[in-house]
Amino acid sequence: MFTGEAIGSHLPWADCYRPALPPPESDLEAAIESIARMRERRPTRLLASHFGVVADPDEGFARGAERIRAWADTVRARLAREPGTSIDAIERELTVQARTEYESDSGLPFDLGRYDAIGSIRMNAEGLARYWRKRWEREAAAST
Repeated sequence: MFTGEAIGSHLPWADCYRPALPPPESDLEAAIESIARMRERRPTRLLASHFGVVADPDEGFARGAERIRAWADTVRARLAREPGTSIDAIERELTVQARTEYESDSGLPFDLGRYDAIGSIRMNAEGLARYWRKRWEREAAAST
């Protein structure tokens, strides 16, 4: 099954997953819902747009969803603590998280240039920050 960017990016040389949530309209609920709907179809393998074949669909769905949630939680927590946090600061925090995840998953040293070439950490920072800020604006407007 072709997953597009629903499970994020799979880095086969490192057996690592990372989100693909660039701006302008990242939608976490839709991303997780897409994974659930694809999983219900019980595919025998996944074809991620970035990159290649994922032989174990259950693992691919689980790890992709976990990374989406983890990165989203990191950005949400940072913005909740410091609403005016810059994209630069969020990018730095996600880079530390990416390094930890990559090295834990792969046992390899982190290569930011190679990792970032498939879709920048900054774009994920921008997409997730925009998602949370817009969501909180909608929630505030709905409660008034």
